[in-house]
Amino acid sequence: MIRTTLFCVVLLMPSMALGQNNDNPANFIMKAVAQRATENERVKEALIEYKRGYVIKDLNSKEEEGRKKKDEVELVKSGRSRVIERFGKPVKNDGGGSTPNINFAKAMADFYDFNMALTPLVMIDERAYHVIDFRPTRSTPHPKGDLEKILARMAGTIYIDVEKLFIHKLEAKLVKEYSRGWFVYRLSRADITLKQMEFNNIVVVESLEVIDTYYIFGVETFEKQTITYTDYAYPITTP
Repeated sequence: MIRTTLFCVVLLMPSMALGQNNDNPANFIMKAVAQRATENERVKEALIEYKRGYVIKDLNSKEEEGRKKKDEVELVKSGRSRVIERFGKPVKNDGGGSTPNINFAKAMADFYDFNMALTPLVMIDERAYHVIDFRPTRSTPHPKGDLEKILARMAGTIYIDVEKLFIHKLEAKLVKEYSRGWFVYRLSRADITLKQMEFNNIVVVESLEVIDTYYIFGVETFEKQTITYTDYAYPITTP
């Protein structure tokens, strides 16, 4: 179901033409970020292993957490993953997990317009960050499938590390509802917070949180999806 496959954003942004006015400084910054991210992703996939936890919990009207519906931990090596734990219990020979994995490159390239925020530069923990707003493009995007159509309806803010040109944080919200099947499924809310960090000068994901509300045949589900990335390390190879 879309709720479990919607928003694990793996921020792969290869060098791309953003298709906007070159006088806009936000475009220059985003292109530089994209170029750096291309090489970073190659290095990360080749050299690093890590654990990825995926938890889904029900929320009440006050956004208080309730029942835990999913709790998985995957080990990721060379871009491939396998489940090693469910609900705190070890799992063997279970294959890949259900943590969704979306390439965000097409959305960044085709679905958004970028502009510097009203406060274009901020300091966070004594580091400087460009602040860039994005919204659905005013041109004519051509999203394919549910996920791209949902991403094309999002707007938000990106914080770019000024010195090293990587996305430190991304916050986005659904600005237009999405439905399919004559409103059999309707997504009315999707709030994303993505955080990244550095591990030995390689940019890695720290966490992704999604709060979403959707309806199936009119029945509401309100939930929080949390994906955490831990135990980054260089694999130990045996001679």
